[in-house]
Amino acid sequence: MKILRLLIIFSIAVACGLAVAGASDKHATPQHDPHTKAAHGDAHGHGEDASLGETLVGILEHHLVDAQHMELFGFDIHLPTFEFGEYKFALTKHRLWWLIALTLMGLVVWLAARQKSEVPTGLRNALEGLVLFVRNEVVKPNLHEKTDAFMPYFMSLFCGILFSNLLGLLLGEVPPLVTSMSQPALRSAP
Repeated sequence: MKILRLLIIFSIAVACGLAVAGASDKHATPQHDPHTKAAHGDAHGHGEDASLGETLVGILEHHLVDAQHMELFGFDIHLPTFEFGEYKFALTKHRLWWLIALTLMGLVVWLAARQKSEVPTGLRNALEGLVLFVRNEVVKPNLHEKTDAFMPYFMSLFCGILFSNLLGLLLGEVPPLVTSMSQPALRSAP
């Protein structure tokens, strides 16, 4: 029964991640080399006198804007589009990394759940510490008696963000976890 619960929570987390990434497709813009614009100016003659905001947008934009291609370890990878009847599912770089992060999260939880002893050791002990931290230090002070009802949601959210950010730190190519709300603000910057 616990495995079924975990599978349902994992499926909901994947669906939410894909829905957020799908909402960002409406706002996606074509990618270009941001360092060229920041270093050499753009078509309007902005060069060294460009504002700090324009420079930061030029440097960070390729990390935040979703696209159907990505560069990984020097290779340019075009991501496919799947069609299911009338529905088109474009695999974008944010969706791909979100799926990888959630798959790794599921794998780590599955490996920790294999231990059947009474006293947790190793990976199971580390995950127990993580769960207790989120429960006692984050969720319980805010939700009080409703803590246990919302723990699966907050653990899915916390672990999804944690694994996504850890992938970004380890590989350096992973876009940070962003929502579709931050992307229009980025493009409207001067």
